Amino acid sequence: MRLFAASSPHIRHGDDIKVTMGDTILPLLFLLIVAIYYTGLRALTLTAVSVLSCIIFEYLYRRILGKKRSIGDMSAVVTGMIIAFCMPVTAPIWFPIIGAFFAIVVVKQLFGGLGNNIFNPAAAAICLLTVTWPGTMSTFPQATAKFSPFATPVEFETGVPVLTALKNGTLPDNRPFEMLVGYTPGNFGTSAILVIIIAGLVLLYRRIISWKIPLAYLGTVAVLALLFPRCPSGRLDSVVFELTSGSLAFVAVFMATDPVTSPVTTLGRLLYGFFLGLITVFIRYFGIYPEGAFFALLIMNPFVLALDRLGWKLKSKGGRIAYEQE
Repeated sequence: MRLFAASSPHIRHGDDIKVTMGDTILPLLFLLIVAIYYTGLRALTLTAVSVLSCIIFEYLYRRILGKKRSIGDMSAVVTGMIIAFCMPVTAPIWFPIIGAFFAIVVVKQLFGGLGNNIFNPAAAAICLLTVTWPGTMSTFPQATAKFSPFATPVEFETGVPVLTALKNGTLPDNRPFEMLVGYTPGNFGTSAILVIIIAGLVLLYRRIISWKIPLAYLGTVAVLALLFPRCPSGRLDSVVFELTSGSLAFVAVFMATDPVTSPVTTLGRLLYGFFLGLITVFIRYFGIYPEGAFFALLIMNPFVLALDRLGWKLKSKGGRIAYEQE
């Protein structure tokens, strides 16, 4: 049996990368509409700044170095939207610019561009912003607070995110239904769980993502939450709150399934999701940051090739594996 491995991204349907990215942008736009409904036009401003910054940095980098233009593949747009969605709506306008530069230039282009980067660019950018400005990245306004599109909020009523309440050993203020519709303090683009679920189903139908990573990821978190509950009201409530809080669902659908930085074999994907869940829960329970999803993603990214090699080895059962360079 001969298995062929080509460089990422690995797309298992007839559409090219531009169409794939377009299919990803559409559900992200629905999440943006929900965010604008709750927080006002500032969500749109942060998203626009992030997307434009990613496009400009990618264009300038490749233009200066004389490389072929790549902004037409729309991957910079997706990265920009994800970076913006994973920060509080009260973040300064220059936050997504810093994140875009780090994601596009340092994490993506310096490694050779799309298909060659080891780390997920958006996750790396969010982790950089989180460890550099932890106060800003962990302070969230009330879910219904609306803000000016351009003026950075200085004084506003803060809310208590579910993950913060769980970390403090207290019962969260939000009910599960509120969390499903995004009526909870958190990153402005990752809180509407119901929209994320629908988006995941659409992406599965379009074969943009595989079910294996999200299911293994969320399933691992659910089992660990059931075995080691943090919610005072019981094990089942702990499972519900852990799954619907923070950016877990968003990361599972839009980031962990990134075709460039995720495995392609069935075993690799299942193990990848399992370890993502394990690390996420470990950081949530014992780390200084309430959310561990982004850090878990960066920790697991370098192990993708090893997981795929294990999957190929077991699948080939002694057969030769041929490697092809595009």
